[in-house]
Amino acid sequence: ALTDQLKVLYAQEEAEEYQILSMLTGELAVRLQSIRLNVEIMAAYDFAFAKAKYARSISAVEPVILDYRGIQIHAGRHPLLGKDVIPLDFYIGRDYRTLLITGPNTGGKTVALKTIGLFALMAQSGLHLPAGPGTALGVFRQILVDIGDQQSIEQSLSTFSGHLKNVISILNQRGPGTLALFDEIGTGTDPAEGAALGAAILDDLCIAGGITVATTHYGDLKRFAETRSGFRNGCMAFDPETLKPLYSLFIGQAGQSNGFWIAKRLGMGQDTLDKAIKLVAVPSQPVDCAPECLEGSLGTSAGIEMVESKAKAADLPKPGDSPKPADPPAKPARPLRVGDSVYIGSLKEHGILCETVDSRGEVVVLVKDKRIKVNHKRISLHIPYEELYPENYDLDIVLLSKDDRRLQKAMSKRHVEGKARIIKGGENLPR
Repeated sequence: ALTDQLKVLYAQEEAEEYQILSMLTGELAVRLQSIRLNVEIMAAYDFAFAKAKYARSISAVEPVILDYRGIQIHAGRHPLLGKDVIPLDFYIGRDYRTLLITGPNTGGKTVALKTIGLFALMAQSGLHLPAGPGTALGVFRQILVDIGDQQSIEQSLSTFSGHLKNVISILNQRGPGTLALFDEIGTGTDPAEGAALGAAILDDLCIAGGITVATTHYGDLKRFAETRSGFRNGCMAFDPETLKPLYSLFIGQAGQSNGFWIAKRLGMGQDTLDKAIKLVAVPSQPVDCAPECLEGSLGTSAGIEMVESKAKAADLPKPGDSPKPADPPAKPARPLRVGDSVYIGSLKEHGILCETVDSRGEVVVLVKDKRIKVNHKRISLHIPYEELYPENYDLDIVLLSKDDRRLQKAMSKRHVEGKARIIKGGENLPR
């Protein structure tokens, strides 16, 4: 009897709770729109107060929004560096649209780039800026950045190819509404070619009407900026006594890298420095390249034209002169090796070579985690092994899946009962 009464009381309690919840739900439904509106208003006020609190903590000011795409920064400081740095004064957009910043390593060039990009994003997000009065920025449709090492073994990208892939994406989006920032533009390859690529990239962006700021150590780029309309050189201040970057930008003059001086201050031996100074004082001699090297670096037509023009410019032997010794035969292109990045023309895909050519003339290529067989005549070298991986790199990391590597490691230590697997990762293939 008592058990039955307890069950009845539980049921009554549950019914009462249901009635109360139903009544409260009904009251809430009537006021749901007002509650939602209040939540949105509270969130907006909370966001505004948070921005104001942050602005006060970094001593920020309200920036002026320009009616043209330009940047004027007075006494700007990167928010993460505090108040103990020399502020940045920067302007662009009126007299010139492309600024090339030079100066020594650790001199503050990258910090200046990041400050400029961060200020543009903060202003367009409604945030105040840690800068002085009079700071003004335009509104940009896109802010495009290439800063840092883009190397990726998983995507078969060296440092240079990683940067270049990012740069190509930026060029495809260029226009009058863009702000493009490049750290060490053209680096990672032959200095002459890197400087030429950098000049062409900056020129295309300037012609398209965008604002561009780039850093470099290349002297050819400095000279290009001095002669090109719409360009301007700049340099970063550097304290020679303490090696402390001052983050102070001087616009209108190019800077020096001061690599020897920095090396001496950091403890490099004087004999090594003297040898380096003597070597840099010797005029560099042009290096003759085989046609296939020119094709790989300049493109087929450009490489052939250079070789032909070079041949036409050569002096013919005069009558009575002893004949010149014949030039040694050109070194043939090296055969493909396991680990090379190759291009499969029929599939229009890139992949990593897993196995070299067999008796049937076929090779195995890893494409998007799948191994496919293709005739060796249908592939061409994209990026050589040497540019993709550091010395003594374990190719199994690229060519084998995580499970295969784990199984291979286990089977190399002991017999694994019930396991039999043939793993082809290139480890036993000729390289």
